[in-house]
Amino acid sequence: MLKPRVQVRQRQRPPLHLLPLGGCGEIGMNLTLYGYQDHWIAVDCGMMIRQDLPEGPLQVPDIESLAGLGICPKMLVITHGHEDHIGAVAWLWPKWRCPIIATPLAAGLLRAKFAERELETSSLQIIEVDEGFESGPFALRLLPLTHSIPESCSLLIVTPEYRVMHTGDWKLDPEPLIGEPTDPERYQALAPIDLVVGDSTNAPLPAIHAVKAKSRAHSRRRWPAAAAVSSSPALPVIWHVFSLLVVRRRAMAAASVCSAARWNAW
Repeated sequence: MLKPRVQVRQRQRPPLHLLPLGGCGEIGMNLTLYGYQDHWIAVDCGMMIRQDLPEGPLQVPDIESLAGLGICPKMLVITHGHEDHIGAVAWLWPKWRCPIIATPLAAGLLRAKFAERELETSSLQIIEVDEGFESGPFALRLLPLTHSIPESCSLLIVTPEYRVMHTGDWKLDPEPLIGEPTDPERYQALAPIDLVVGDSTNAPLPAIHAVKAKSRAHSRRRWPAAAAVSSSPALPVIWHVFSLLVVRRRAMAAASVCSAARWNAW
């Protein structure tokens, strides 16, 4: 019997470990860990709101298994300030006591949460969007990416052997109400990338429909809202929206001003 001519070469690169503890296959409670050469970092640490929980609607990731695996992140990086990305930090960070990297807005929101739980804030380190930093073998950079809150970022993760793009939440809006449109050439210039870990909202939708839904969702919301308000200008208008959805709050204000209506945001 002839010997096969093809041989499988053993992996030469040390492995990069990816451990999602929340936000994978679900919306909310984002927490992802990356490990390389026994050095671990965490990206985001959010909560989920669930009405079916008997003792309260808030759920945070379960990190009890990390101690048994000998994993304790050396840094926590925040991509943006929405609750599903920062809502669990004040609950879980005390078990890690590692530096927290965040942009000014996200850091301000975390500082308020820490004050509520009487936690010290010296571990909060503020960096600007597009600024690089390091943790052990990881070289990291927060890159601007359009979303419904200011200072939303993706995270470029570089080790000696791998390049990973962790997108965080994104919305490729060509005419965003806040911030600048995402620069496609900037992201194309990052190639080669070994792995993209991406926001999966609307991923099951057909490609063209998903792109349109993502890129124009907030822009289209302005006009139905304005039509609804203008149809009854004499009545008060009450809007209900999460306070950190800054784009929607701005769209509501624009619709109300255009219709000369009184409005309140709850």
